[in-house]
Amino acid sequence: ADTERQKAEAAQVEEKLHRFGMTDSEIRELHASPDSDYHRESSHSVLKAPFAGVVTQFSASPGESIDSEDELMIVSDLTVVWVQADLYDKDIRFVREGNTAEVRVDAHPDRVFKGKITYVGDVLDPETRTTKVRVEVPNTENMLKVEMFAMVRIPTAVMAPALMVPLEAVVKVEDHMVAFVKRENGFEKRPVELGQRVGDWVEVTEGLEEGESVVTEGAFLLKSEAKKAELGHHEGH
Repeated sequence: ADTERQKAEAAQVEEKLHRFGMTDSEIRELHASPDSDYHRESSHSVLKAPFAGVVTQFSASPGESIDSEDELMIVSDLTVVWVQADLYDKDIRFVREGNTAEVRVDAHPDRVFKGKITYVGDVLDPETRTTKVRVEVPNTENMLKVEMFAMVRIPTAVMAPALMVPLEAVVKVEDHMVAFVKRENGFEKRPVELGQRVGDWVEVTEGLEEGESVVTEGAFLLKSEAKKAELGHHEGH
């Protein structure tokens, strides 16, 4: 009975070792070594991570009782690290996932670490008007450390100046967007084509000229008045 129980316990141990990443050959080496923890009771146990890395957090204390569900430590693979940066809303249109980035840290002022943008956030911080950008950087020399402060530079192509208006200056009328341009005797309803949105502003690619004044407050009211005028015109005929 004791032999069967020992076999069952050994099978459970082997299963756990497999889950922790040990191979069959490594487990056989434990079987073959008479001095291994596998064959003798000891106050020390060997824990093996399923991948190479460094211990970035240790939660257990000497003498503390633990069970199989407790997290003892965190092992991180730092051969590639993530650098998180803040991007202002006015610059969002220049940045895309896949863009290259340059990272500098105070600890290595003469070194530029090359990386690639893997994430651009969709939500702005209402106070700072920034969104989060993640840069993936190779760290094979282990020069970048967890929680380091970094400066990120994102080279971008030179873009032609864009004509931008506040979002509230354009409204949808039927199936197209319009802006109301100020004239001496009133306002002109002008169909427009829109480009990229940047924060609370939007690019106008067609329909407006630089220097023209558009209504930014009350555009919806003008839209309603224009609709009434159109209806009255049709009824008169």
